[in-house]
Amino acid sequence: MTPQEKRTSALLRDGYFPVQLPPPFRTSTLGAVVPALNACFALTTTYLSDCESFSVARVGHRRRTTKLPNPVSQFLLARSIAANWPAISKHLKRSKLSLSNPRLNITVGERSIQIPSLGELESERVSRSAGYRYALVSDVTQFFPSLYTHALPWALHTKSAVKAALRARPRRSAGFGDDLDKHARNCQSQQTIGVPIGPDTSHILAEIVGVGVDIELRQVLKSWPAGYRYVDDFVLFFTAKA
Repeated sequence: MTPQEKRTSALLRDGYFPVQLPPPFRTSTLGAVVPALNACFALTTTYLSDCESFSVARVGHRRRTTKLPNPVSQFLLARSIAANWPAISKHLKRSKLSLSNPRLNITVGERSIQIPSLGELESERVSRSAGYRYALVSDVTQFFPSLYTHALPWALHTKSAVKAALRARPRRSAGFGDDLDKHARNCQSQQTIGVPIGPDTSHILAEIVGVGVDIELRQVLKSWPAGYRYVDDFVLFFTAKA
């Protein structure tokens, strides 16, 4: 396999199903046939589908609804991410706040992306809070279900560039973020609101937007604040209330 095919394979083989699914459920066969799938589906392929819902247990006896995208739609999204991974990785590194920057892992049998565990955050909280009196702790409610897919190209290419591309005649693409937007929508019957909870591809998409938020925050504050963001949780430290 080519490097791109290996990345696509990892996302399908070890990052497709939610981590909470029982061990017998595997997608290793799907990950192994990526070269054949590439031969079947052109780069311009558009495939509309919807997800199947799967309820999983959470801490505190609550449950969470995860989503299982259609295999073809998920392959097309994973292939788009894999093809543009160098540029995506460069974008993700722009944030000095994020502690949830995913590292793509192609090792067989391990989850396709790796981020620090929740247990590792406490030491970061302690070290980054040194010298500050106040902490602002917040999170984004329903981050994955409410994520606007059009925000993907906005975060990657800026909203002004995307709008300019839409106004151009003939209309042109602002960049690969448009492709991510398209395939993310096609996994959910072209819905622009939300990404499926469960697949590792959704964490990558969410982090793309999260980094965009981090950059906007830096522009408002004129510098990077002390603290961190972990997926949709913000912990920021300040010397004064205002």
